[in-house]
Order: sequence, then C-alpha cells, then structure tokens
Amino acid sequence: MSKAILSAIFESAVVRDPAESNPIPNLRGLLRVPVSESKAAMTREQIQGLYQALRGQGYPEAALCFRLITQTACRPGEAERKLLLQKWVSYLDDTEGVPTS
Repeated sequence: MSKAILSAIFESAVVRDPAESNPIPNLRGLLRVPVSESKAAMTREQIQGLYQALRGQGYPEAALCFRLITQTACRPGEAERKLLLQKWVSYLDDTEGVPTS
C-alpha cells in the first residue's frame, strides 16, 4: 500500500474520530522504497531464438501465441483463446459456400 493511501486512511480516521492523529507524516525517512533493478527474464536474443525454434520445429501455433504474449503482455491463456478464436473464424470463413448436402 502506498504512503499516500495510508495517509488518506488515517486522515479519514482522524476526521471520524477513531484516531487522534495521522502517524504517517512522522514516518518520513523510515518508509523507503527499496531500490530494484529491472531484470528481464530473457534477453532479446533468447526471445528471438525461442520464437524461431518454435516456428522451425513445426509449432506455428505456439510461435504465434509466444509472439502475441511478447508483443502485448497478455496472459498465456488469453493468447491461446485468441488463437483458437482466430482459427474458428478462419474455419467458418473457409466453409462458407461449401454445400451442406
């Protein structure tokens, strides 16, 4: 929870009288955000290599899902559903005009 949100909660409590004061301003300097370094799980070259390997070894659907995930940050299940929907729509388009009897 952010410092601003906590402060707003305590300010509300002071106004409604369950608390006598807001302790958050007194914590200045004690609540520090840890410094973190952004660390990618895979390098650009590793991502490209995996994509090419999936395509080259006969897994085009997996490659498309992987590409969708890396370009949109969607969840794997969302990418899979999108691919299945796309295949179903493509199937329906292909079957239009095909006689049913």
